[in-house]
Amino acid sequence: MLEVLLGVIKNYCKTRFGKDSVSAATKHLHIFEGMRKEYGYARSLALAQAQYLRAHDEIKMAISRLHLKANEDDESLDALGENELNASSSNFSQEKFMSLALLTQIKGKLR
Repeated sequence: MLEVLLGVIKNYCKTRFGKDSVSAATKHLHIFEGMRKEYGYARSLALAQAQYLRAHDEIKMAISRLHLKANEDDESLDALGENELNASSSNFSQEKFMSLALLTQIKGKLR
């Protein structure tokens, strides 16, 4: 739409103003054409950046950060008492090795 409007203005300038205005209008049309060609690349870059940001956000949300309870009133899910550390450590170690074995099995099927 803008390109059509600029073309109409250029044709109007031919009859009214002279060669300087026609060359300026032609220059604007070439600039607009270049910007239109860049739009596809800019859009694909913006989508790639958004996907990259979403992936980092998803990784941050997936990580569970365990910590010791600061006091007895701390009821958050990722807070552990000192007496729960050994049990949680062994539980997570066992889970890690089971997940690594499953990963190895799935990689073998993919090959």
